[in-house]
Amino acid sequence: MSRVAVLGEPRLWIGVLICMVVTFVLINVRKLQPNADENYGRLDYSLGLLKQEKERALCLVMTSRGSLSTKARVVINTWARHCTKVIFISSETDSQFPIEGVRVDVSREYLTAKTMQAFRYIYENHFDDADWFMKADDDTYIILENLRYFLTSQNKSEPVFFGHHFKSIVKQGFYSGGAGYVLSKEALRRYGEKGHDPKLCRPDGAGEDVAFGRCMENLGVRTVNTTDASGGADSIVFAPG
Repeated sequence: MSRVAVLGEPRLWIGVLICMVVTFVLINVRKLQPNADENYGRLDYSLGLLKQEKERALCLVMTSRGSLSTKARVVINTWARHCTKVIFISSETDSQFPIEGVRVDVSREYLTAKTMQAFRYIYENHFDDADWFMKADDDTYIILENLRYFLTSQNKSEPVFFGHHFKSIVKQGFYSGGAGYVLSKEALRRYGEKGHDPKLCRPDGAGEDVAFGRCMENLGVRTVNTTDASGGADSIVFAPG
């Protein structure tokens, strides 16, 4: 009786080992097989990132000497790092900071002149460095990943610009200067070629965002609806809270 029991043990263990090997193989084969839904999501996400990378965005940040060590420093250390190229514009240069100077007064009443000259400078010196050109202030915060994602659905060759839309004063409305606005390459080209005409683009005066909005309208540059699928604004001019 004991001999039968002893002879039976190897058979039992062999059976157990075979089951374990088969289970191990099946589990690992399952792991190696692609999950269609999972891979589709990964592929879609990867392609989305690659597509966003192709949207070259130049960030034009308006600042002043008094804000270089505070507001401008925060900008350059946070969201501006995600720009294809970032250029700070002030009324004067500073050897300790990457800034370009334009010869205008620092007060708000000359903000139109500062903005017009800034875009003139970008057109003449950095037109080929990007496909989209965003103007922002040193107290503006931009989520570049979201901006680039939006830009993948737009055409840089179309005369368009985007921002927080106010439907007043200008026939097609204008975009808030505080929230910032983005010009397509074609919009900047039109400004560079014809924006020096004071009949089309007022070179100075109060109300920078209104003046620039009217300038764009005169140049045939269109405003575009930038609200998301739920009707929410992509660009917000007012402080949260």
